[in-house]
Amino acid sequence: MMNKQIINYAHKESVTVLSRLIAAIIGGYILSNLLSVLLSYILPGSTADSVMTGMVVSFAVYSAVVIWVYSVKSLLQVWQNLLITSVVCALIIYFLMPKGVM
Repeated sequence: MMNKQIINYAHKESVTVLSRLIAAIIGGYILSNLLSVLLSYILPGSTADSVMTGMVVSFAVYSAVVIWVYSVKSLLQVWQNLLITSVVCALIIYFLMPKGVM
C-alpha cells in the first residue's frame, strides 16, 4: 500500500513539474513576444528603434517569466496570470495596429 502512495505522489509531482516547464517555455515565449510587439507600437521614436528595444526587453521578460513560474506556489495562479496577461497584451496590440494590417 505504501508503494502505491509513493508512486501516486511521484506521478503528481512529475505532472506538476511538466506543467511548470510548459508554462515557462511556451507561456514565457508567447508573453515575451506579445510584449515585444506591444512595445514596438507604444515606444516613441523610429520604428527600427522601437522594434529593437522591444526585442531586447523581451529577453529580460522571458527570463523573468521563467523564474516567476517556478517561484509561485499555485500552479493555477501561474496559468491564470499567463493567460490573462497574454490576452490583455493581444487585445491592446489589436487595437493599436495600423489599419489595413490584418
